[in-house]
Amino acid sequence: MASTMKTRQKSCIACANSKRRCDRRIPYCSQCAAKFIPCEYKAAPQRTSKTMAEDSLPSSETFQDTPMVSGIELIHLQTTSLPPFSGTSSLFQVSGSDFNQQPNSLTDTDESFLDMYDMQLFNHPLPRIGTMDRPRTAYLIKTLRSYPSLLLSTTRTPFIHPFLFSPTIPSPLQDTIAACSLYLSKNETNEAVVWEIISSMVGKLLHSRRGGGGSWSVNEHLAAVQALVMFQIIRLFDGDVRARGDGEEVEGVLEEWTDGLALRTGLVAEAQEQPSPDARSLVEKGWESWVFEESVKRTVIVSRMVIAMYSVLKRGFCTYVEKVTELSFTARKELWEASSAVHWSLAVEAQERFYVQQMELGEVLGKARLEDVDELGLLMLVTYKGVDGVNEWIVRMGSRALIG
Repeated sequence: MASTMKTRQKSCIACANSKRRCDRRIPYCSQCAAKFIPCEYKAAPQRTSKTMAEDSLPSSETFQDTPMVSGIELIHLQTTSLPPFSGTSSLFQVSGSDFNQQPNSLTDTDESFLDMYDMQLFNHPLPRIGTMDRPRTAYLIKTLRSYPSLLLSTTRTPFIHPFLFSPTIPSPLQDTIAACSLYLSKNETNEAVVWEIISSMVGKLLHSRRGGGGSWSVNEHLAAVQALVMFQIIRLFDGDVRARGDGEEVEGVLEEWTDGLALRTGLVAEAQEQPSPDARSLVEKGWESWVFEESVKRTVIVSRMVIAMYSVLKRGFCTYVEKVTELSFTARKELWEASSAVHWSLAVEAQERFYVQQMELGEVLGKARLEDVDELGLLMLVTYKGVDGVNEWIVRMGSRALIG
């Protein structure tokens, strides 16, 4: 991010040539940062777009902690504000011809336009860019790819609870379980047929929910998002080019459905305003209500993680840091895996719940052992602390079953 310090020169070379108002910030002014062009002052070394990007995004070998707006430390999941781009593929590649374009009479000389643009940036901060090292990326994608097998063999995943199948399994999840079975039996001989059937199932899901989530019940909305998340895991992380292409076509749908589910259930507002409920009020609410609410929270988290991880895999970065960090969930393994209301109530009253509010993992790292944390808790620990960081925590708390 540009420093608030200013040079004594009246403007940088780019702003002077284009007759733009320059705020003279260093190492690059706001106008150059917004346009992602080199910002050079007289007698100062030239800064290219590549240099600016490298300053903002350190390599995976030299990552340092970066404070978030919320004060939460992200180790390795580096964040920085960058200006908007016309295309994600050009993030680190800006051709030299772009630097010599003729000034645009509207954007380069109209001061009122520039003032309005600056105000828009102030009122609507740009998303933070997140990058990951290879061990972390590999672990997270491997974990997400295990969910189809997990759902088929146990009827549960870290975001799909078997209680949601009572009294009947929602239609979208019936198709999802069938798709998991097909996918896990895929081989060179039948893969074309398997992908065609899975594609038809996704088409059926999209067609049944066409028109937006406003007409759904929350239960239907949740089941639809869970099903689409599983379909995306199957298609985006398989390696088949056609399957990935099909998955990319519905990324926007998953994002829209997920944001709609978070909005209608008030997840973000709840995470920001309400602390973890005490044991008594939680028991009074009941196991069934808790399971449903926790399923919604976890579904939104995993959905956004799928979107983020595919972006990291394909582009090397993602813009979902804040969308994941604003969410909360309960990491206690015995609570999520409780088989009945009685087991759940005993776990609530007897032990720490490890409620992770807006991804603040301090309590988990300070009190929990590996055996206390469920799969989603471990997934988020690796997301924010890395494989090495989690292994250090495992050893420090007396366990020996290292990950990675």
